Amino acid sequence: MEQKPEERSLPEQVRDRFMLVDRMHHCALDRNVAQTGLHRSQFFMLLHVSRCPEPPSQKELAQAMSISPAAVAVTLGKLEAAGYIQRETASGDSRRHCVRVTEKGQALLDATRRLAFGVDEVMFRGFSEEELTQLFHGLAKMQDNLRALQEGRISLPDEPTFGPPPRCRKDDEK
Repeated sequence: MEQKPEERSLPEQVRDRFMLVDRMHHCALDRNVAQTGLHRSQFFMLLHVSRCPEPPSQKELAQAMSISPAAVAVTLGKLEAAGYIQRETASGDSRRHCVRVTEKGQALLDATRRLAFGVDEVMFRGFSEEELTQLFHGLAKMQDNLRALQEGRISLPDEPTFGPPPRCRKDDEK
């Protein structure tokens, strides 16, 4: 049986809403970006590479996008096969491959960017500058907290202060 929203703590409600908005954003991006033949992950990787002042390495892409080097290699392979990027061996280090967006990739990125940013514009419609700033700072705090947890600088609490109560034993229900 599902809990009513008012029976859940505010952090639980915020988390659930955050996850729902994230899924809805992914679906909207998938539907709109797919018109160009790109997958959402390919678009974001192409966009990231295009914004880098120096061509990034595959390892740098994995770190910046918080994905595995294997996932980067697969996505770059598809982008390279389609002619949207070039991988070049870095001078002085044959193990390091730098990634550049080709002219064909830039043209596709320009067309796709309009579609993707259109989704974002709709998502943020009606927000004031102050609301966006507050949302940004709240998300930055969440990111910092989760990064600290991943890096072992903080640990999980012994007793969470919110969340569902511990399950009752069958004997307690009588």
